[in-house]
Amino acid sequence: TLPPLGDSGPEPDGPIPDGFVGDIPLDPDGPPPLPDKGPTPDQTPVPSGVVVISEFMADPNAVNDGTGEYVELYNPGKASVNIHGWKLRDDGSDSHVIAAPNAQLIIPPKTFVVLGRSDDKSQNGGITVAYVYTNFFLSNSAGGDEIILEDPSGKIIDGFGYSQAKGFTITPGAALSVKDPLGDKNNSAIWCTETNPWTGSAGDKGTPGANPGC
Repeated sequence: TLPPLGDSGPEPDGPIPDGFVGDIPLDPDGPPPLPDKGPTPDQTPVPSGVVVISEFMADPNAVNDGTGEYVELYNPGKASVNIHGWKLRDDGSDSHVIAAPNAQLIIPPKTFVVLGRSDDKSQNGGITVAYVYTNFFLSNSAGGDEIILEDPSGKIIDGFGYSQAKGFTITPGAALSVKDPLGDKNNSAIWCTETNPWTGSAGDKGTPGANPGC
């Protein structure tokens, strides 16, 4: 006959010795540790992301350089990247740390964002600028300049130098766009000069915020 529910049967004779549960001896060192399964998904280190320089206007013609210069960035990856705290610089003294409102300047996957010297369309040539930078200038001279993008750790994410000696030509009023976003941008062969104005342009040529047109 089974004992009633809640009745574990007759009590054992005498007290249960230490180190036992019922008649089962316990391991004095405790249970073996669980196998290490590695970090959980939210503990997995997140890389800083891949963002590339995809277009730049060094010498606007319809407006002044001080308002019409811009640098376009592109996120070729599968995850959004927040570039707040990243740095735009050259090899000289030009340097700007991106300080976005609410510490958020998100570039979604497969999306362009334009950084410029002015976000006033009546002054910048008709560009939709997501972020205004300061203390970073693009040279129009034959000696050229550099555009370098660093993440907050100081790691260079993308960058290159342009000059006549490297085969680059800065045409007044025309942006340069990259044809191979993941290629070596120091190679002038992967760049092309834009030939058509964008919608809303004051007359300069380029594709700020969109796929290259050349």
